[in-house]
Amino acid sequence: MKNSILLVITILSLNCLVAYSKNDQKELQIGFVKDQAYIYEPNKIKPIIGFWQYLFAQSGIPYDIENYSIQRGIDLETGESFIYLLGTNKSESSKVAIRLFQKGNKIVLTEKSLEKGNIICRGVLSNCTELGQMDGYWICGTLCSEECLKLTSIYIDDKGEVSLKSFLKEFGK
Repeated sequence: MKNSILLVITILSLNCLVAYSKNDQKELQIGFVKDQAYIYEPNKIKPIIGFWQYLFAQSGIPYDIENYSIQRGIDLETGESFIYLLGTNKSESSKVAIRLFQKGNKIVLTEKSLEKGNIICRGVLSNCTELGQMDGYWICGTLCSEECLKLTSIYIDDKGEVSLKSFLKEFGK
């Protein structure tokens, strides 16, 4: 009888530990590296797309992003490389991006990704949509003019915190 009770308590404890681990998620794998190429998993980027659709709607911009890829960029100020998810429309007059991180062969979205924010670059001129980073901050083209639109945003939950858990709860449907 004692062994049965101990087994039940152990199983319940393990279940609580697993449930806590899932609820305290610190990263979401959205892709991987294979043969030096970045591959994203379409089902895994759905929360990001949901957030981008929300940002576009809140800004009064139609969401026309159709193509997605994981890219590597070089920070123009620091020279450091960084990885990001890029979304573009057919004409490439609209681009949106969020910072990602590489952990081994995994490409992940983290709370730091959310802290670094998103950028939307729109414009007819190609220099409007040349997005990148300068000292860790998102930029759109170095020769942007009035015809260009640049919007940067970060995700903050109802408690005023940057939380991957809250982000996935809201946009991971």
